Amino acid sequence: MTVGFEDNEQFVRQFITEFEEHIEAIEIKLLEVEENIDKNQSLNPETINSLFRSIHTIKGLSGMLDFNQLLDFTHVWENLLDNIRKNKQEISIEIIEVSFRGLDLLSKILAEIKEKRSDKDIKVTDIINELENIFFDNDLESKELNKANEYFNKLLDIFKNNLLDAEKEKLINEIENKSNIYQISLFLDKNCFEKDISYLSTCINLEFLGEIINISIEPSSIPSLNNFDPNIFDLQVFILFSTSDNEDRIYKIIKNREIKVNRVLFENETESNEDNLLISEKEVSDKIIDNNQKKLPTQNNIRVEIKRLDSLLSLIGEQVISKNQLDFISSELLDALGNKNNLSVDKNRLHLIAENFKEIMSTFSRLSNDLQQTVMRIRMLPIGNVFNRFSRVVRDLAKDTGKQIDLIIEGENTELDKAIIEEISDPLIHLIRNAVDHGIETPSERKSKGKSEKGILHFNAYQQGNGIVITIRDDGRGLNLELIKAKALEKGLITDDTQLSENEIINLIFEAGFSTSNNVTQISGRGVGMDVVRQNIINLKGTIDVETKLNQGTTFIIKLPLTLAIIQALLIKINNQTFAIPLSSVIESYRAKPDEIRLVNNREVLKLRERILPIMYFHDYFELEKSKNDNPYLYIVVIGIAENRVGFIVDKLVGQQEIVIKPLNDPLVRIKGIAGATLISQDVVLIIDTISILLDSKSYKTSNIN
Repeated sequence: MTVGFEDNEQFVRQFITEFEEHIEAIEIKLLEVEENIDKNQSLNPETINSLFRSIHTIKGLSGMLDFNQLLDFTHVWENLLDNIRKNKQEISIEIIEVSFRGLDLLSKILAEIKEKRSDKDIKVTDIINELENIFFDNDLESKELNKANEYFNKLLDIFKNNLLDAEKEKLINEIENKSNIYQISLFLDKNCFEKDISYLSTCINLEFLGEIINISIEPSSIPSLNNFDPNIFDLQVFILFSTSDNEDRIYKIIKNREIKVNRVLFENETESNEDNLLISEKEVSDKIIDNNQKKLPTQNNIRVEIKRLDSLLSLIGEQVISKNQLDFISSELLDALGNKNNLSVDKNRLHLIAENFKEIMSTFSRLSNDLQQTVMRIRMLPIGNVFNRFSRVVRDLAKDTGKQIDLIIEGENTELDKAIIEEISDPLIHLIRNAVDHGIETPSERKSKGKSEKGILHFNAYQQGNGIVITIRDDGRGLNLELIKAKALEKGLITDDTQLSENEIINLIFEAGFSTSNNVTQISGRGVGMDVVRQNIINLKGTIDVETKLNQGTTFIIKLPLTLAIIQALLIKINNQTFAIPLSSVIESYRAKPDEIRLVNNREVLKLRERILPIMYFHDYFELEKSKNDNPYLYIVVIGIAENRVGFIVDKLVGQQEIVIKPLNDPLVRIKGIAGATLISQDVVLIIDTISILLDSKSYKTSNIN
């Protein structure tokens, strides 16, 4: 019995969640098997069993939900894996390659189901043929097994899949023993007990010929309790029966021609008996619900450890207790104050109430902080969820480029907010493609340089303060700074007299359309991507830096906040209006005298600890009215990312505070340099987008120059 889509959206969503997890598990296990084959190592039987279980589970769930293309495909794949785990077939590179193509098809089917709630438009015949060619070539036993399995599934369809597990097992055994399967139907009415004892003896007699697998009653023939009359009833009974004998022998033993005996045939079998039940593909396909026009609502799911939910529930319980205490204090306060016209108040009692109130508010503050931390932990996922996907990417790219690459992953248990996890994957994949295509050399080139023929791509993640650091390092060619500078000159990004530091030359790779490659490949070389990588990371309130050494390799360093919802901020004031600067971008704050500001190349700068710091005026950048400030000192907030720094002149430093980021609505969303807003007391405080300001600082021209 299949599950309808109309009333079972929850089942579909659960299926999608499980499907995604199984796809990820299959990829990991296939890579493990391939590595064992490459290294001539023996396979771990549990690895094959794990693959089999994942495919088997997907097959079972797809059958429940009428995803028939997926069902047919995974059914054949399951048979192949079952043969391998039973040592009837050896694993080979050919099987692994086909399995990876099958994995890609699973992902395609998943995307189709997410969008349309149907897989009917997905073509699976090619991959099924590939799997069957491996599985069935010169293997009569496998062909017979496949035929038996198809026969079994069709029988389940006829009997509405209402067989118990033990009955299914019995049916499988009978099919494998090449027994004839019959559906015997008879009617029981009020006269059957008087008219002919053969009705009652049918089952007993059948046992002499073969095996009764299942007895069931046609549901539509069962009267409701309200309409039941013991003198008028007519029940249709079906018996699923297995024997090596034919119909004539069965009729002789049951001695009643009113009982219908129908042999269940498979499609390519033919017999003259008109009562035979022919199972065809149409019987199944007619039952498929046409869902092509239906769209699956998008829903984000996250699996949470029970202990984290327990912690949340415990905190909520504490908060309920504190709320009750507040209600009690409120009543106590009203009682102590008495009538508003009564000026006689017990001050000692009020003092005691105030102390109790202060204690409860302290508890509330702690609970609020604990709740915030707990909810944040619930949203956190290990970054290994992203890293593990890259094994397949590196494997495919290595094969496409003819390179040998070892992928090393560390810090996969480092946790990051789910929203960031979902968005960081694409930028990281682009960095991988660049590292494989441009960074890591071919085996022959590496050998000529005295390197190992196999290159190394190293991923690491670790927490640093209130953020996370992700590094992607290769041991390849490194960046050729002279070549980068020459290409930038050729493209008009710089001029002959442009003076650039090493870091500024490296950052040219993030310019739109920039590429040092003369050859366009399917992997990279078009100059599209690195600017998008940086912009995507900036959108996540993160930064990306590059360290490189010629012929030694390149490291990309990505810094991201742990969450996009709550940050530490430095509060500043301009014209008595409060703004918030993310503390992750604040290097330091500094108090300077106005005469310390110098003019260099038509740009105001400050010499700070042997470093020339460009200066920007907050009110000037945001086109605010200049404040009338008699303070003899300038307050400078130094913001920066890696080597890029700028001094922001503000009116006043208020202090540090944790804030909750709220998205902006029109028209504020279009204001440059503003990342969001927050509420402090009753005031709306705008949050400064420090990354945008740093990017704008290169072209910034102040109106304060005298």
